[in-house]
Amino acid sequence: MKRKQIAALALSFVLTTGAAVLGTYSYFTAKDTTKNNISVGLGDVKIEKGDGTWQYKSDSADIKEMDLTKDLKAFNLRPGDKFEKVMTVKYTGSLTSNIKITKPADKNDIPFTLTIKGQNGVSVDPEGENIWILKNVAPNTDISFIATFEVPTSVKAGDINDNNKTLNLQEYLMLDITATQANNPGWGE
Repeated sequence: MKRKQIAALALSFVLTTGAAVLGTYSYFTAKDTTKNNISVGLGDVKIEKGDGTWQYKSDSADIKEMDLTKDLKAFNLRPGDKFEKVMTVKYTGSLTSNIKITKPADKNDIPFTLTIKGQNGVSVDPEGENIWILKNVAPNTDISFIATFEVPTSVKAGDINDNNKTLNLQEYLMLDITATQANNPGWGE
């Protein structure tokens, strides 16, 4: 009987050990990390304006004290006298941009007119409101306008009085220019 007990004990040890060995699995694991160098920079939206020189476009010898630089100074004008200059807006930003250019309303009750017309691909404002919207303007693009200041031939003696025969506009706002990146969803035209 001792033998039977030893055999039973041995069999039970072998079965227990075998079950333990067969029931245990080994999982292999490994760990690593990745590292990258990140170097980023933001683009920008920039505009520069270039003021040309006024040029006299009529033929009067009566004008006195004419000084034609980026500012206009001329006296003793007559109906039909006209001056022009090219104004350039250069988009120098690095991002594609939308640009809105607005000519403010003319001063009331003056016998002079200032007109602005786009050139070099800038179309005339279709609604006649002196607002130009340019979309998807690439970096280093020049946008040109011709400004014309004139005494219309339709001016009559009754249109002129002591208050409006001399026009002295210091820092006269000719164009208001706003640029934004092309994908700005909050930009209202």
